[in-house]
Amino acid sequence: MELKKSIDKMVAAIVDIISSENPAVYLYGSAVLNDFRLGWSDIDILVLTEKQISAEQAEKLLYMRQVLSQKEPENPHYRLFEGGILSLNAFLNDTADTVVYWGTSGERITQHYAFNSLCRAQLLDNGILLYGNDIRAQIKRPSYDDIRADVELHYETIRKYGSKTGKSLYSFGWLLDISRCIFTLRTGEIIAKTDAAGWALKNGLCPVTDALQTALQVRNDPEAFSKDANLKNYAENLGEAIQKYADELERELYRIPHKVLGERDEALTYISRSGAYLIPVCDGKIAVVQTEKGLFLLGGGYEEGESDAECIQREVLEEAGLASTPGSFLCSAESYTSHYILGAFHPIQSYYAGTLGEKICEPKETDHKLIWLSPEELKGRLYADLQNWAIEVYTNV
Repeated sequence: MELKKSIDKMVAAIVDIISSENPAVYLYGSAVLNDFRLGWSDIDILVLTEKQISAEQAEKLLYMRQVLSQKEPENPHYRLFEGGILSLNAFLNDTADTVVYWGTSGERITQHYAFNSLCRAQLLDNGILLYGNDIRAQIKRPSYDDIRADVELHYETIRKYGSKTGKSLYSFGWLLDISRCIFTLRTGEIIAKTDAAGWALKNGLCPVTDALQTALQVRNDPEAFSKDANLKNYAENLGEAIQKYADELERELYRIPHKVLGERDEALTYISRSGAYLIPVCDGKIAVVQTEKGLFLLGGGYEEGESDAECIQREVLEEAGLASTPGSFLCSAESYTSHYILGAFHPIQSYYAGTLGEKICEPKETDHKLIWLSPEELKGRLYADLQNWAIEVYTNV
């Protein structure tokens, strides 16, 4: 409640100065994703105006965080606001403008505002309009390649600065960042850092489990750990664990493929569905299921809280009645397509090598027939193009 009041007061203060420029004020990041933690998180905002703000308006806005903090010295939120205030034209075209920038290192009036693809995706997918007219339809959605490039830059930053951590509890944040980077590479989506870390732990992706679990504890209650001397000593020696986890991010970046099929139509509202699928091999043949619609890989969409392995094992039981053992992660893909029931559809799928085991029960999906085909027989025959591509990846491994 106090966070919302602080946001409302900050927005009112900004609008009071630049209302004549018809601002659109957005909130995005942790405060929107239910991941804000006082003592750790920032409050991310973006203000876009119809016209360039004046030098006088910029001067008034520059120290607004300090002005509100002085009026309410007991309020810890105002100093946490970060973002940019600039014209929509400058934002869209990266042209010179009068820009007010608030950041961790301070505030300044500048001519350009860097807003990377990761922030842009968050703004478009999860951002909340706090004031003005919603103008996000004019903002181009970043491509997967754009997002991957910014993840790569973040990876390089982790390699450069994540080795020497000192005793700062913020050092644990590198582990959360890596988790989210891996999730984003596999799905093209941005989620809360704590959710990403939980996902990474559940899927066994982090080789330094204790460190990531500790990072989650600190993130969830940073104030409780702020004076913990033992934890600060732990943080001081966290560099090796961070780099070991960064090795996994490197693997995802440079050796694990991801493909986007089709183009997103910004005029449509897509229903996204994430899932995990198995490519089980025996005697050179791959098991798939045949339905009235065609051939599909074994697997399906996640149920709440499932890991990839749990999803695959449940789906294989339902479709074939068999035990299964997912092995190494092969690749991931997403598609923008049309579903005969759902309409505009955005499936996001992860693919694993693995094996099938003994029969456990009769399959629930009675219209699914398990068949074995060689990669050559299967080539191009799966119903979904993204699954055909996954087979191509498997055959080239």
